[in-house]
Amino acid sequence: MRAEIIELASKTHLQVPKVLLQEIKSLDSLDIKLLYNYALDIFSKQHKQMMWKSMSAHIFQNLFLVSY
Repeated sequence: MRAEIIELASKTHLQVPKVLLQEIKSLDSLDIKLLYNYALDIFSKQHKQMMWKSMSAHIFQNLFLVSY
């Protein structure tokens, strides 16, 4: 089954114009860049939240210790 799919893909690939293949590769590269930037944005937001929670916990802990 897998060999048949690969063979079909190879035959189909030969029927697709080179210009179209280049366009697909270009768009694929753009998708990867957008996905990377999206993931980086999510990571940055989560990192800021984690740092804020950690800093807040540390400040409250110090306030508690100072008050007693």
